[in-house]
Amino acid sequence: MRKRLLAVIAALVLSLSLFVPAYAVSEYGLIYDETELLYSDELDSIGTVTMQDFVEKYDVDLRVDVLTTIGSFNDVEETAEYLYEEYEYGGIDGNNGVSLTLLVHEDTDGVALDEWCLHFGGDNSFWTTNAPWNVNDVYDIMTEDNWSGDINQDIQTLTYAIEAMIDGVELFIVNGGMNENVYDEPDESVVVPSNVTDYADLLTDSEQQILENKAQEIADTYGVGAYIVTVNDYRDYTDGSIYDASDFFYLENELGEGNDGDGIMLLLSMTDRDYNLIAYGDYAQYVFNDGGMYYLEDFFLDDFRNDDWYEGFYDYLTWCDNYIVQAENGEAYSYDFVPAGSAGDTDYEEESGDIMTSIAIILFLPLIVAGIYIFTLVRKMKSVEAAFEASEYMTGRINLIEEHDIFTHQTKTRRKIEKESSSSSGGSKKSRSGRSSGGGRGRSGKF
Repeated sequence: MRKRLLAVIAALVLSLSLFVPAYAVSEYGLIYDETELLYSDELDSIGTVTMQDFVEKYDVDLRVDVLTTIGSFNDVEETAEYLYEEYEYGGIDGNNGVSLTLLVHEDTDGVALDEWCLHFGGDNSFWTTNAPWNVNDVYDIMTEDNWSGDINQDIQTLTYAIEAMIDGVELFIVNGGMNENVYDEPDESVVVPSNVTDYADLLTDSEQQILENKAQEIADTYGVGAYIVTVNDYRDYTDGSIYDASDFFYLENELGEGNDGDGIMLLLSMTDRDYNLIAYGDYAQYVFNDGGMYYLEDFFLDDFRNDDWYEGFYDYLTWCDNYIVQAENGEAYSYDFVPAGSAGDTDYEEESGDIMTSIAIILFLPLIVAGIYIFTLVRKMKSVEAAFEASEYMTGRINLIEEHDIFTHQTKTRRKIEKESSSSSGGSKKSRSGRSSGGGRGRSGKF
């Protein structure tokens, strides 16, 4: 009897290990993470607030399951279907929902993706048949390349994948996808201006998609557009300056948010490595004033000088977001109010001072040690004494039999003639200038 009881208990334990997700997990709202690694404040907010609000508003469930094992299931799709039914995913009153399920394993840098799938469940056949066509952006984001970086990139990729899922499902619902008997394909004749236009082919498709989503999130959240344009040569679009090219792109494509067309645009021209950073609209020009833009450049130009295009654009968008938040919560960044981490940051200056102190110690400490050593040698020369009369030096102690004057060297002091400085100098240094153009206000230079 006892053996049978133990056998039953063992079978139950084995079944639980195969079918129930591990207990050593992190759960933040509707996001379930067995790795306990894919956490950020933003993901926490998405899982506990954004996804919950979505369910209450549309009666369509959203779930994310990050698994490290699928037990006896054949693949992650079969696992996702099981989890959906077993844990009763679905809306409040219905059974419609979508789950993003990932199978991952830890690697040296973070988390590596093995398999993933989107599972659409519910009673509405139009939902389960047509809704998947609205989440293609998720497929563009969930690529192996985007999961091959460090843990921060992995968290970033998961965040954008979830946001793309939410946006795609919401678009389907508001367009009547839950109620219409016939699913209408989107009108391809309607061209929506892109936030990221990469004519110079600096980005991969997945990189461009991530940046596109991040820029759109800024526009949706704050009502300020954030744009990226890359071209081979800005002169292909204008006979004037790079400012005129920026005007062309911004105004021709009717970029910007609200009645004033508020937005900021970063244009790169690759032939001569020119850039232009320009803001349009009263509010955007308050947020991105002359001083603010001056320091904003510090966060992405260093990446561009190393041809790290994606990282530079990502830093640009991240700090655009930070600038807007700062302006909304208090005072906009400016020459007098410097963002932390820029070249004008006081902490940065103190760090530079510490470096100069270290250099001074390295240079002068050996001189001090050498001086002490020489002084010690001189003190030991007790047998050498000064004579009081010249005759004492002439009593055979020194015999000069021949004398020559030999030219050895001459010393000249030269002063470098400095050229007049120019704010438009090229090369690898920042070349900055400021002006207004076509309603826009910005800065340009070389990278």
